[in-house]
Amino acid sequence: MVVRLEGEINGESVVLYRNKDSPSSPEIWDAVIPATLNGKYVIGLTAYDEAGNIGYYATYIITVDLASMRVTLEPLDIYSTLNN
Repeated sequence: MVVRLEGEINGESVVLYRNKDSPSSPEIWDAVIPATLNGKYVIGLTAYDEAGNIGYYATYIITVDLASMRVTLEPLDIYSTLNN
């Protein structure tokens, strides 16, 4: 099971941890995100399991909304374009 996701945006580290206390649906993750990030970004995320093994690498669109303290992830369609 994936328990941690790591990536970088503009050279700054972004880490998401699976919240062990949340029910399985909807899944809740805790995010460590620099306060300088706010908006939509493309991020490559590396997934780690409980033993620290790397499971896979995937590209996502991450939306950071500091006003509402919310971070969302959407898989990046290989044919999509990101417009700000």
